[in-house]
Amino acid sequence: METLARTGAANVGGIQRPVGVTPFEQAVAVAMSSRFGTGGARFHVGGPQGPVDTVYLGVFRRHALVEVGAFDERLVRNQDYELNVRLRAAGHEVWFDPELWATYRPRSDLRSLSRQYFQYGQYKAQVLVRHPCSLKLRQLVPPVVCTLVAGGLIVGPVWRRALLAPAGYVAALTAATGVEGRRQRGIRLRLAAALATMHFSWSAGLLAWILGGRRRR
Repeated sequence: METLARTGAANVGGIQRPVGVTPFEQAVAVAMSSRFGTGGARFHVGGPQGPVDTVYLGVFRRHALVEVGAFDERLVRNQDYELNVRLRAAGHEVWFDPELWATYRPRSDLRSLSRQYFQYGQYKAQVLVRHPCSLKLRQLVPPVVCTLVAGGLIVGPVWRRALLAPAGYVAALTAATGVEGRRQRGIRLRLAAALATMHFSWSAGLLAWILGGRRRR
């Protein structure tokens, strides 16, 4: 409330702090709070306070919610981001305060993590179609890279140079796992699996909705 009063923002929030219990959940927690895993949004990795695109959870001014229409409950995922897009389009500020945080327990296995991020991708696509101006460069990286990797694996047997894309991704994944894996012992293999699952599932969900699901709506 103090930050709302001080900044005049319509929404104030902070950091999502993933806390795992099992070894796999701990690896996912590291992946979700890394730049390689999530693209560097402040509510994931932290940073200075100030205006941002979105925050985790958030405390809203009621009049601003009424003005823009509150949450769109048709969106199973990405409701908060889409609402913040409308708030910012209406001239309001969304404010990040690193002193605010809430814990979050990650998914407990690869299958549920994959399902979660596939849905994230699907609903991100819907938000981008509704609000094209909300597109950020970092959101293009996963689907482009994952498409190149998949294409490289398919074409690689007949055109060796195509294997440069999957080889480059593996190199980047290995480097990121080596750096981020220092935060907790014994998680590097699980961390690599979590990062790759997040990237490919999110990209598959986004592309599946754009290429197929959108026509069925």
